[in-house]
Parts: sequence; structure tokens; C-alpha cells
Amino acid sequence: MALPPLEPDHAVVAHRLESLDELGDAEVDKGFCYVRCASCDFDGWDRTFTAWPGSAYRSPSALVTFVEAQARIEPLRKCPECHEEARLEGLRVFVAANSIDRELVAEYSAKKGRTDFFLMDRAGNVDEAPPDGEALRCACFDSCVRAGLFIAEVTPARRQEAEALFQTVAEARPDRPQAHLALARLAFQSDDSDQALVHAERAAGCADDDVTTATKLGSLFGELAMASSDRGHLDESVRWYMRAMELSPNDRRLDLALARLLIQSGNFTEAVDYLDRAACAQSTTLEARYLQGVMALHEGRVRAAAQLLSELKEDVPGDPSVLHMLAWAAAQCGDRTTAEEALAQAERLATADDDHAYFVELVSEALHGVGEEPAD
Repeated sequence: MALPPLEPDHAVVAHRLESLDELGDAEVDKGFCYVRCASCDFDGWDRTFTAWPGSAYRSPSALVTFVEAQARIEPLRKCPECHEEARLEGLRVFVAANSIDRELVAEYSAKKGRTDFFLMDRAGNVDEAPPDGEALRCACFDSCVRAGLFIAEVTPARRQEAEALFQTVAEARPDRPQAHLALARLAFQSDDSDQALVHAERAAGCADDDVTTATKLGSLFGELAMASSDRGHLDESVRWYMRAMELSPNDRRLDLALARLLIQSGNFTEAVDYLDRAACAQSTTLEARYLQGVMALHEGRVRAAAQLLSELKEDVPGDPSVLHMLAWAAAQCGDRTTAEEALAQAERLATADDDHAYFVELVSEALHGVGEEPAD
């Protein structure tokens, strides 16, 4: 049989496009099998899919080898209609290729005995011209970065494998930031801040005008700043967050991220405007209001902090972080009853015993400092 054409309203394409809109799933390669059943004459997609988050293809030929190996693994599959054995007629593998803003589709046909490539945009439209070598290489290098990130996160023991994938891309694409960013993140997670800075500066030196890259650089330089108390790194972080805001001015998550960094680094005045904007957006208001309470506490405005955190507790009654901070604020106000009630609620909800013990001590000290004695 000939595989059905790739069109936006085809069930497989619709499934893939829907998954691209789901947070956390956009960069997972997926394969879809087409079968023919001799028992009931079913002919089409078998209504299942396979995901390969850890697969990397260092070259187009490696991708072809992978696709055709997958086709050989299960030449017979279950018919979705009668559940008898059905013969595999074809396989389509969708490879996320963000660097070219496309999906690379590798299509294996058992009848033809070969794998062909297509490019599909995010509306499900297939390019008329087949992809050239550069587009194929971009998709393969994207897969290496993506797989390396997955491997490093899920199986830290395979760090060297992830690093090798990132290094392959960095050497092949030294003028693009993605692999340098990944190497910087890997080095930072391994407590090698010096090497992380080397890769971060390389990424910054070739960063494209892209909000994702700017945001990642803002986050990375921010973490380096917090680890080293280096004002230069903090300034670089702010610069990249500001660039991300220019590229995506309505994304309040950027305001929240920058405000969080400024508060963590003690730059409260600089954080106010970003925090106020984040507090007005539904997607970021809860954390922004929490940070407003935290900032008020650190600035010595304890009654304002207690009021802010008390209001937030009503909206998120099951958050031990809010309860801990409310207890500390109330204790500094001399409100022993509120402090101990919040601590008791937090104890029932908290999962980290050490954090709770830390706040118990803080509350005790605060009550003692205002002339109150904590309950036994």
C-alpha cells in the first residue's frame, strides 16, 4: 500500500501537532506505524505511537539506519480493528528540528524498501521541495542536543555520553549557541563554574536573536552570579533577560524570573517593577505574590509581609512554603497565635523535615526577640 499523504487533517499529523502544543512534549521524537491486516482488510495507522526522547542521530544516514531498524523490530503488529496480526507497511518518524522551525519527517515504506525525508511546518503543511543536506544536518544536530539533555537529566551517570553529544554539535556548529549552552549547563551541574563560564561566554558570543536563547543565557548567568557573588555575572544575566523581554514583551514569566534573581541577590528595589507586573498575570501571580511577601520580610516590613502572606495562604492553603514564611512574619510581629498555627499546618504538609526544623528555630528566635515565648 502507499502511505496516506501528509496533510494537516490526517490523524497522525493532527496528533503530532497537538503534542507540539503540550508543555514538555514538543521536543520528543515520535514514530507512527501503518499496517495492513489480512483478516479484516484494515489499512492505515495502527493508532499507537512510540516516543524516543533519548535517541540521537549524528548524521542523516544514522537517522535512516535508526528508522529502518525500528521497522525491522516489529514487522508484524496488532490490528486496531480485529486485533489479529497485521503486516507493517510503513513507519513515519517525526523529528523536532527547532533550529529550522520545522519537523523533519523520516518515512519508511516497506513496499519501496527505502526511507524518504519531508519537512513539515507547525501548521502541518509539507514543503513541496525535499529537504536539502543542511536542513537534514540541522535536524540531526538538534536531536543530539535534545537527547543529551534528556540523558543528563534522567541518568546522570551517563554524563560523559551526554557531553560527547553536545561536543559533537559544538564542533560542527561552533557559531550556534545551543550546544555551548548545554555544555555550560552540564558543567555548572557538575560544580565546575569555571568551565560553565567558558561555555556560557561562547554561547553569548554567537547567540541568535531568539527569546529562548536569551532566556537560557539570563538563567545561566544568573546562577553563575549566585554561585560566585559576581556582580558582572548578575549584570550579564539582567542584560539577557532584558533582551528576552524585548523579544517577548508580554511574557510575564520573564518578569518573574528576573525579579526572583534580583530578590535572591538582594537587589530589592530593582525587582519591584518586574514583580508588580508578574503579580498582575494569572500564570505568575501566585509566585509573584509570595516573592512580594519574602521581599517585604527581608526589607524589615514585617506587618506588610504578614498581610501579603496571610492573603496568599487563603488562595494556596496547602503550600508549606507560604505557611513557613507567614509563621516567620507573624512571629516578628509578635503574633504568636498566627505563627504557631501556621507552623502546625506547615508541619502536616511539609515533606522536608530539615526545612521545617529551620523555620521552627526562626520562629522561636523571632518570638523571643519581641518578648514572646514559643509554646512547648
